Amino acid sequence: MIVNQSWLKRFTSVVAVLGLACAGLLAGVPAFAASPITTQPYTTLLGIDQLHAQGLDGAGVKIAVIDGPVDTTVPELQGVTVIKKAFCPVDYKPSSIAHATEIASILASPYFGWAPKATILNYASPTTDDVPDGETINSAWPDCTSNGHSETIAYQIEQALNDGADVISISEGGASADFDMPFALVRAALKGVPVVMAAGNTGEPPIAGTASPNTVVAVGAVDASGQRASYSSWGAGLSIMAYGGPVTARDPDSTGSLSVIAATQGTSFSAPMVAGALALAKQKWPDANGNQLERVMFDTIDGVADHASAQPSPDMGFGVLNAPLMVATDPSGYSSDNVLAQKSPGEHPTPDDFTAYQNGTANPITLGADNDYVYRGCDPSILKYGIPSGMKVEASTAPSCQPNTSPSTPQTTNSISPVPVNQPGANIPWVLIGAGVAVLAVLAIVIVLLLRRRKPGPPGAPPPVPPGWPPTAAAPPPVAWPPPPNLTPPMPPRPGPPTYGSPITTWKTG
Repeated sequence: MIVNQSWLKRFTSVVAVLGLACAGLLAGVPAFAASPITTQPYTTLLGIDQLHAQGLDGAGVKIAVIDGPVDTTVPELQGVTVIKKAFCPVDYKPSSIAHATEIASILASPYFGWAPKATILNYASPTTDDVPDGETINSAWPDCTSNGHSETIAYQIEQALNDGADVISISEGGASADFDMPFALVRAALKGVPVVMAAGNTGEPPIAGTASPNTVVAVGAVDASGQRASYSSWGAGLSIMAYGGPVTARDPDSTGSLSVIAATQGTSFSAPMVAGALALAKQKWPDANGNQLERVMFDTIDGVADHASAQPSPDMGFGVLNAPLMVATDPSGYSSDNVLAQKSPGEHPTPDDFTAYQNGTANPITLGADNDYVYRGCDPSILKYGIPSGMKVEASTAPSCQPNTSPSTPQTTNSISPVPVNQPGANIPWVLIGAGVAVLAVLAIVIVLLLRRRKPGPPGAPPPVPPGWPPTAAAPPPVAWPPPPNLTPPMPPRPGPPTYGSPITTWKTG
C-alpha cells in the first residue's frame, strides 16, 4: 500500500495544533485533587462534631468573610451558599484566593466546617500582597478608589451590615486600620454584630492594626494543647484564643490552580473558628444580640459561666474558646452592650465616636456606605457638598446647632418676686423697693431736722424755747443751769487713715 507522504505530513500538523489547543484550554481548568478534603484534626477537639449532632449547622445565619475572593469550585465548598460581593476589578494573586477559600471552608464546608448551612457573604478586599511591584492600590486599580473607599475594610464592613450579616470574619494580613474604621465598628457594635479579626502572626506584640481597635474580637492562636502558638501575635487588645493549626488546606500550584494539599497554620484560621462558633450560637439563640453572645463566649472560657468580671490579659485575652459550653449557655440574662467597647483606652472608637454617631454629627465622608446613618449636623459645607448619595438627613437636634435665643444682656431674677425678668409685672418689685428707699430717705431727713432743732446750747444756757410759747403767759425769768456732774471728757481727735505708700502698678503672675 502506497501512502501519500504529503497528506500524512498535513494530518500530523493538524493533530499537533489541536493538541496544543486542547492543552491550552485544559490549562485554564483548575487541576484539583480527585477527592475533597474530608477530615480535619480539630473537629472533634473543638466540639464541632458534638454541636452538629445537636442539629446545629448555621441555617439562617449570614457570615461575612472579608478577605480575598473565594474559589467556589473547590470540592470542599460544593453545596455551600457563597454570595460574592467583590466591588473592585482587582487581579488577585492565587495566594489571596487560596487564603479566602480556606477561611470559607473552615466556616462552611459540609465535611469539616462549623456552619455548612450558613450563607457566606464574600467581600473581596485587596491587600498590599495583591499589588504589583512598584504600584499602590490607588495606581494599580483606580476604579476601586472611585467607589467611595470600596477597597477599604471599613467599607466592606459597612456593606456587610447593609446586607444583614450576623457575624463578620476578617483574616486579611498586611492590612491596617482605615481612617473610616471607627464609625463602621460603632455601627456594628450598636447593631450587635460581632466583628472578629485575626491578631497576626509576628509571634510578639503588638497585635495586628486591624484587630487592635475597640469593639473588635481580636483572636490569637493556640495549638492542640491549648498553649499559645509561637507564631501568634499578642499584646494589648487581644480578646480570645482559638485553634490555629495545623489545618489541611489547598495551596496554588505553578499554574495558580488550588491543587496542592498541604498543612498550614496561623491566626487567620483562628478567627473563623470563633466566627463559626458565634454563628452556631446565633442559630441556637436567634433572639440574642451579638454583644450578648460575645459576653457568653468570654464568660464560658474556663468551663464555668461565672467570671464575667474577669479582664483579658495581653498574652491570652480572656482565654481559649469553649464552643460547646458557649452555645449551650442562655445569653438572655447578659447585657447587650458591647463588652469590648473600651478594651483599649485611648483607641478608637472612643465614647465620643459613639456619641457623635448616635447624635448624627459624625462627618458623613467617613460613612459613605452606611445605610442606617442619619446626619443631623449643621455644618453648611457638609450639608452642601459632603452628603453621600442616598444618605438620610434630618433637622439637627444637636445643642450646638440650635439657634441662640438668649438676650444680649444677662437675665436676672430677684428673691422678692418669682416673676421672671422680661415678663409682664417683672419690674413691680423694683418700683416698690425704690418707693421704700425714698420714704426712708424722707424720714431720715425729718429726724435730722428735729434733732438739729432740739440741740442743747452751751453749758449754763437755758433750754431753747419755741417761739410764742407759752401762747399767753410771759416767759419765765432765766434760770441758771449748773453743769451736770461727772461729764465724760471730750473724745480725742479721730486719727486720719493710715498711709500705705505708693500704689502698686505692676502685678506678677505665677
